[in-house]
Amino acid sequence: MDGNTVIVECEGNRSYDYSYGVHPASFADLDARATAAEIIMADDLIVTHSGSDRNIENCVRTEDGRALFFRPRTDLTQPEFAREVSVLMRITELQLHQKAKLSNLTGLVMLEDGLIAGIAMPWLPALSLANEVNLCRYEYHTQWERQTRRIVETLHAHCIVWGDVNPHNILIDSALDAWAIDFGGNHNVDFIDSKNNETIKGDWQGVDRISREWLPEMAQVER
Repeated sequence: MDGNTVIVECEGNRSYDYSYGVHPASFADLDARATAAEIIMADDLIVTHSGSDRNIENCVRTEDGRALFFRPRTDLTQPEFAREVSVLMRITELQLHQKAKLSNLTGLVMLEDGLIAGIAMPWLPALSLANEVNLCRYEYHTQWERQTRRIVETLHAHCIVWGDVNPHNILIDSALDAWAIDFGGNHNVDFIDSKNNETIKGDWQGVDRISREWLPEMAQVER
């Protein structure tokens, strides 16, 4: 790392850097359980796909061939990062990702100085519910609502609040099943009122607004 830049290897012998102000964390900044997470060294990651030459928040590969999603800790997402690590640790420890379609923690990405640059999760090839392709799949909308509600029920049964329920955090995979991602909290006011931020009530408000208001309206626009 050079200043606020994390350098990783890229296929094709180019290096990528993350330029949005990476703000590495110490273990003291994270949930105590984070010390039990697998450690993945940043130098061992290879970028395999990125939407931008300046952005490595995307698909990376480890030396043993695992495809992962890398999310860095930035100066704009410090509280959200700590919350996401905590929630992902709980999901992984309780193996909730085996019961519901939830992202889980593969490991913490560590720099040479021992600081944590970000998190790594299993790579999920998918499009968000907000993508026009999925908006036009009208026959699946009821199924996705049902699956999303089941995911929220699973989280709440284990005292976990999703937090940022919005269409961009619902992914649809190649089997046309819905997944929940992004547990950093915060919220989109179009779907969750500020007074309900990071609460059980807020999660259900988000699901209801997506399924009963936003999705029907957006689907009508796409017709």
